[in-house]
Amino acid sequence: MDISAANTNPGARVRAFRDERDISLDEMADMIAAEGVKRPSAAKLSRIERIQPIALDILPAISKITGIPREELRPELAEVLRERLE
Repeated sequence: MDISAANTNPGARVRAFRDERDISLDEMADMIAAEGVKRPSAAKLSRIERIQPIALDILPAISKITGIPREELRPELAEVLRERLE
């Protein structure tokens, strides 16, 4: 995993988390489901790691599992919320 990509792409950070711990996409999906949300498919997680923003319904679970703050996983949403609160 290219560290610079992991620093700029939130999905790449999720991938780096999985790679460092040797967790498969299916295992990650099971971990997310264990947090009480609908189990995402391995294909959906793969898209998240490459190009797709993390869906709001699984964002809290991924944040909790990886330890990556929600605002870092979806920085565009954090920025919108900050602007609205100002």
